[in-house]
Amino acid sequence: MTRPARHFANETKATPAVVASPGSRAPRRGPGTGKAAGAAVLARRALVGAAVVLLAMLGVATGASAHAELSSSTPKDGATVATVPADVTLTMTENVVANYSFVEVKDAAGTNWANGPVRVVDNVVTQPLREGAPAGTYAVAWRVLSVDGHNTQGTFSFTATGAGSGAAAGAAKPLQTTNEPRATPAPNTPDVPWSVIGLIAVLVILAVALIVLARRRLGNED
Repeated sequence: MTRPARHFANETKATPAVVASPGSRAPRRGPGTGKAAGAAVLARRALVGAAVVLLAMLGVATGASAHAELSSSTPKDGATVATVPADVTLTMTENVVANYSFVEVKDAAGTNWANGPVRVVDNVVTQPLREGAPAGTYAVAWRVLSVDGHNTQGTFSFTATGAGSGAAAGAAKPLQTTNEPRATPAPNTPDVPWSVIGLIAVLVILAVALIVLARRRLGNED
């Protein structure tokens, strides 16, 4: 008996489907997916958050640590007045305290005409002068302690065409000023408060810890 011939030319062999066994793992989708991607996102968010907080804290610290600078004075710097005034007044940009704040008012001969300690009301510093100061140019040197603990200092000058009241011109007497003990510099504090520095350090450590944790997760999934 003759069997019909089988034709294979047009037949297509079916590719068997790949069935994963119950214990096999699914093919990896790459290091940037799953937990690895989540760890990377967490690290990036931690860095961004830390940077934002640091910038905000530095901005607050900069505003909080502003120094007390000279805003105006009476007499004004470079001014010419008719007579030596009874006192010299300085207006500061920040409130100051009397301790460790002083003002010297010296004539051309170097005599200090400041009379006693300064008087401070908020940001206004007043230095009384002794009577009888001679006509001439006066150099004012000041140093103040602001309420935030920072010392600032500066100088200016004025000219008096007439002597102060109470004595003839040129009748200056040597002065033993009582301001010298208060001239001892107060301990300077850093421009950024220590509390802010501590918080910055904590944020940096936290950001580093999150980055390390994210890298470990990436390594465990490789």
